[in-house]
Amino acid sequence: MKKSRDGFSSEREHVQQDRDLQVKHLSEENAALQEEFAQLEAEYKEKKEQLKELEDDRKQLPGGEEDERWKEEDRKMRRDFDLRRRELQSQLIMEDRRAQQIENHIHVLHTQVYTQQQSGLQLYGQANSSGVDFDQNMSTQVKRRSRASNNSAHGVSMPSPPGQFASAEPIFPSSLGLSHAGFAPGPFMDMSAEPFGIDQSTFSDAEIKA
Repeated sequence: MKKSRDGFSSEREHVQQDRDLQVKHLSEENAALQEEFAQLEAEYKEKKEQLKELEDDRKQLPGGEEDERWKEEDRKMRRDFDLRRRELQSQLIMEDRRAQQIENHIHVLHTQVYTQQQSGLQLYGQANSSGVDFDQNMSTQVKRRSRASNNSAHGVSMPSPPGQFASAEPIFPSSLGLSHAGFAPGPFMDMSAEPFGIDQSTFSDAEIKA
């Protein structure tokens, strides 16, 4: 029983010693922290005073008190710039689309002009070809009539012209008493010089040649 009380007393003393050591250690740490806090507080006060002095110096500079107004104007200028930039971008997109539409329209017009030119050239070629054929036919017909007229003047009988020139012969009524020559009269011959109704057989060869 006595040993138990002695052991308990010894353990209690040991715990008290540990407690005292911890309290002492914590007290020392607390004192150091308080000292550091006091130092930081002094530095804070000093910095605060310096900041106040700097603020006062800034206000004494030209335009120092107008910082907020300049900042607001700067923000307004930035907003206006962004708005203008967006408007210009939209206008640029619209102009690009309009230019593309104009380019497409010009391409269509070029195509139409080219098609019309080709059609005109084809029509001109066809008309020119028909004109050449017509001139050739007329020239051949005139030459044949001229030869037929010359042969008739010399008393040489010529065969009747082809069927394609038969329609060119003047058709007179049989009651006029003119003999059917079988070919068209030569060019530049005055048909009205001979009176209708007179028989050409009554003239001699000399009179005809005269």
